[in-house]
Amino acid sequence: MSTDIYKPRIIYISYAMILVIILLSIVMPFFNIEVGVKAQRKPTVFDYIIRDPTITPGGTFKDPMMGEANTLNPWMFTTSWEFMILGVVYDTLTTIAPDGNIVGVLAKDWEIRDNGTTYIFYLYENATWHDGTPLTADDVVFTYLFLRDYGNITRFKDYAPYIKNAEALNKYTVKITLTQPYAPFLTLVTSSIFIVPKHIWSKISPSDLPKFKNEPPLGSGPFIFKEHVPQQYYKLEANPKYHLGRPYIDTYILPIISNPEAMLLSLKKGEIDDVTWSVPYATIPD
Repeated sequence: MSTDIYKPRIIYISYAMILVIILLSIVMPFFNIEVGVKAQRKPTVFDYIIRDPTITPGGTFKDPMMGEANTLNPWMFTTSWEFMILGVVYDTLTTIAPDGNIVGVLAKDWEIRDNGTTYIFYLYENATWHDGTPLTADDVVFTYLFLRDYGNITRFKDYAPYIKNAEALNKYTVKITLTQPYAPFLTLVTSSIFIVPKHIWSKISPSDLPKFKNEPPLGSGPFIFKEHVPQQYYKLEANPKYHLGRPYIDTYILPIISNPEAMLLSLKKGEIDDVTWSVPYATIPD
């Protein structure tokens, strides 16, 4: 039998294959998939949390501060000492990992839509405030609407104009709409704005915000605020129900040592576990 009758069929199949390849090359980018390349998994915070099974949790870590915290208001703080406390009492939606990747803290995942003006955040369902109240989309919406409406009187006044709206799509999904695309939104805004509990902050008048000290602070972070002895120390304890896992240490003490030489001497004596400020030049060899 002559094979000539098969030639048109072969030609049609070749054309069809070429057409499929062309169509795939057009469609695939919309699905963030490349032909012949396996889609990469988005890194999560758990890629950076190392849990050594040989280490038994417990003990105290003493991390000195150079001075008193003038405020523990997450909207108004200005010093590193205030951040040392706020940064472990409260959580943000995202954070920047040591290698530069953006990973979620309260957000387990997110999507970017509408040319960078819409962000959809999917929250961890097991995050709670330190008083046991569940942390939900309502808290995130409240925080970002607060930023939009009153951010101009806070330390985050530069971010406020970018927030157009925030709404809860369900109990653990938040939609944040921007007034315009803002490339560093995930690195600067969602990694800096501490999410505050609506059931606490909705009772605070914006006019009182600048002078509101917020002590004791109530957050959702890995450590719970326990005690402040003026001019002596701040004491925090591990949050046993932290949604990303309980911290290794039981107690986090922040002694107040205003003198660098005294701080170094305390380190030598074993009274503290690190030095958090400048080391006197003459003592560098030691």
